[in-house]
Amino acid sequence: MVAFLLAGELFVARSEWFWTWPERSRSGAFRVLERRVMARRPNPVVAIVGSSRLRDALAPAALEDELGLPRGAVANLSLTSGSPLDERALLQRNGVWFSRASVLVVGVEDWYFVNAYAPHERERRFATWPEQEAGWAGRGDLPRALLEHCVWSFGAARRLGDLVRAGPRPLVRPLRLDGDDRLTWRRAKVAEGPPSVPVGAAVRRYYGAVGDHAAGEVRGPSFREAALRDVVRAGRAAGLRVVFVQVPWREEYVDGVEGGHAAAWRTYHDRLAALAGRLDVPLIAADRGSESGLRRTDFVDYGHMTEAAGARYAAWLAARLRAIGVVAGRDGR
Repeated sequence: MVAFLLAGELFVARSEWFWTWPERSRSGAFRVLERRVMARRPNPVVAIVGSSRLRDALAPAALEDELGLPRGAVANLSLTSGSPLDERALLQRNGVWFSRASVLVVGVEDWYFVNAYAPHERERRFATWPEQEAGWAGRGDLPRALLEHCVWSFGAARRLGDLVRAGPRPLVRPLRLDGDDRLTWRRAKVAEGPPSVPVGAAVRRYYGAVGDHAAGEVRGPSFREAALRDVVRAGRAAGLRVVFVQVPWREEYVDGVEGGHAAAWRTYHDRLAALAGRLDVPLIAADRGSESGLRRTDFVDYGHMTEAAGARYAAWLAARLRAIGVVAGRDGR
């Protein structure tokens, strides 16, 4: 059994070919960033990395207009379930491309600091063994977590599911990019979100295991938090000015977290602020959409913005980037 697992790790789990098909999968999308998105925006001024919430919130054209930058100067490399492990890998593998930019906008999420969300496929691809161990141990009951890991990793259920969803031509069907060269993951765009949405599933996804601990406290630093430090260091090594950005959530999500996991919510904010302070990284954050001028219907779910809302958020964020002197304003000063 040990020999079998070792062979799988060496010849499958760490092989590029296994991860790059189909494109419409977590790891296939990473390949699209490297092979297609970066090629279309070869000389960025602002590079953006983060999760799908930041991908949807910042249309490059809107931010370019607000900052007075030419077309192609902003590249949004954010991914569905994007995490610091992805961002670290992007910087390590594409250092020359990032060195052409001036600013690195790094999206931060609450689940980076809370040990309730299991490592997903792409994170397991890039994680070191200690990070994988920490990620599964953070689930609480280690035997159960290891069993879940075996089912996901060696049963290949998620990858087979990706193949089935990709259709009969998974090797040649490309993942579509939008007009701003962002990954198009959602099948259809929504002009306006619903007046109310259920958020219980999202809260449980990111905070569910935390409730098993006394008073809802988070147990120790997250492996993603440590990887976030690596992202900052790699960005600075490439000569970039690094900025943390926390995209706001829909009101119901914040209410749900504060109501059921208040201690973990406070711990997340305390750790994020402390990390930004230690690393001397500017932090631009808003918890609720209303704090950045957004309505509930500007979100299609618990925290993803509509396209129109993203344009307004880009204006809000650009003003704060200019205020801290990260990029020049429209007059170039």
